[in-house]
Amino acid sequence: MAESSIKEFLDIILLTSYLEPLSTASRYSVSIDNAKRELLEDVKENQDNIMSFLEVKIQIIKNLIKNDEFMENISKIYEIFRKLYQL
Repeated sequence: MAESSIKEFLDIILLTSYLEPLSTASRYSVSIDNAKRELLEDVKENQDNIMSFLEVKIQIIKNLIKNDEFMENISKIYEIFRKLYQL
């Protein structure tokens, strides 16, 4: 259970990090560099695939959240990160 939930969250984090540069590029498209422009074009071309991927991941995460064991593990991870952040 823990391995599958970690994989799902890593998938979402990877996709988020892939899309994150576009958060400003789409608002300021006049001043973006070629790398961001290419990334924006790539996302436009693969928009349906990205949405399909996200729909599946969201459903999996919704099911995981309903699981008490999963939520206990997330709470433990949260506490660990909170302690690390306070240092």
